[in-house]
Amino acid sequence: ITTADGTTEPGNVDLGSVGRIEVVRGPSSVLNGNAAGGVINLETTIDTSRRLTITPDIQFGSHGYNRQQVRADGGNTETQVSASRFETEGFRQNSAAKIVQANAVVNRNLSSDTSIRGVFNLYDSPFAESSSFLNESDAREDPIRGPDGDCISGACLARGIALARHWGEATVQGQYGLSLQHSFRNSQVLRATGWG
Repeated sequence: ITTADGTTEPGNVDLGSVGRIEVVRGPSSVLNGNAAGGVINLETTIDTSRRLTITPDIQFGSHGYNRQQVRADGGNTETQVSASRFETEGFRQNSAAKIVQANAVVNRNLSSDTSIRGVFNLYDSPFAESSSFLNESDAREDPIRGPDGDCISGACLARGIALARHWGEATVQGQYGLSLQHSFRNSQVLRATGWG
């Protein structure tokens, strides 16, 4: 999910669909992206040793916390599909959120040497509030301006729509990718990946 400029939105991945997390440090991590210092590799694993299994997960907690997830994987289909819905009112003022996520992974062997893998994920947050780093009195104070007229106080940040919408954001992001892997007889592997 790391984009070409090196930025990443790890919250877009539903952890309920992750089978393994690997942390790679040092320059060898560039094999997984463009981060020379290190990379966190999230892998989806599909257990083909058991039948197709549907796993529901329902959670409730304080402050309006509720989360529902359903995951289907296994069998000889080499497919995993996961969908979840999360909602909370938050324990601080202006920290409510609603998030819907979906992930799908499909593996297919085209031959004994060639395989193809498709991945899709969707992250939809109609609105997530943020309590910000300012308290209410600082946010409502008169703006402090520098000699060039630019605002230098937190009050400038709290004006307008940010204050009216309680410091939040709405986000919809979908990503998909396709990887083709071919193993040659001399132990070399060719892997081509495209994503959008």
